[in-house]
Amino acid sequence: MKYTEFTYTDAKGKITQRKVLVIQEPSNKLIGIEVSEIEPEDCNSFADEYANLYQQFIDAVEELKGDYDLKHSLRQFIDTNIKDRT
Repeated sequence: MKYTEFTYTDAKGKITQRKVLVIQEPSNKLIGIEVSEIEPEDCNSFADEYANLYQQFIDAVEELKGDYDLKHSLRQFIDTNIKDRT
């Protein structure tokens, strides 16, 4: 994972210094696992297994965030409002 620091200007014009562990970069792309080439039954099975694994991951991340008192720290930053990024 990438760590970054930057100056951010919010919608009200307030300027703050931010330190962020980057989860996703700004993008105009849809990201997904293409399942066009497998049978519908396999697709359903895969989707169920994937959803279960993903939920386990989310639960583990939420527990970790709780351990560090970061449960309510997920933020979105508008790319054009980010300056001086390192």
